[in-house]
Amino acid sequence: MKTKLALAACVVLLVTAGFDCINSPLNVALNLDPVAACSTVSPGNGSFFGSTNVNLATLIPSSFTNNLRGLRVYDIRVQATGQYPNGVVSGQGFVRFGSDPELQVLSFSGQYSAFGVENGVSLLNSGGLVTAGPGFVAFMSRIATISAALASNSDTALPSVTLRGTGSGPANSQTFGVCIKIYFQADANAN
Repeated sequence: MKTKLALAACVVLLVTAGFDCINSPLNVALNLDPVAACSTVSPGNGSFFGSTNVNLATLIPSSFTNNLRGLRVYDIRVQATGQYPNGVVSGQGFVRFGSDPELQVLSFSGQYSAFGVENGVSLLNSGGLVTAGPGFVAFMSRIATISAALASNSDTALPSVTLRGTGSGPANSQTFGVCIKIYFQADANAN
């Protein structure tokens, strides 16, 4: 009897106290496919250059396209691929949103074997192998601006993102590569 009375009191409190949690929108976080710039390291001189351009809107499931409420980056990774040789690989990662200026968001340097781990090496916990570049703060500020625009107007168009990696590694005859990946997460209203 006490349980039923306490439950009834809670229901009355929720209904009369102005709580509107039942009518609040349900927001979900969407882990988007990574934007990846992968390149094969030239066997002759060890240099590499890779670039990709992705419209972020194409990464959003169609049921959420017009209900976006925010955008953020939750990781940036560098990974060696293929039969990587002994030696040091180093380079930089650059990002451009639409026609904005290109920003150097990271630098990396270390033994190829260190970057050959599953999922690569994260900027967040790289042990010094990957470091934020001079344009990293401006990059994160641009993400915050996009997110704020989405929060105030879910019809805000997402920009295209160009990711470019460049650098050098040991020159040899093996085929191997380097990938730079940016992981985005979007918030969407599921109602």
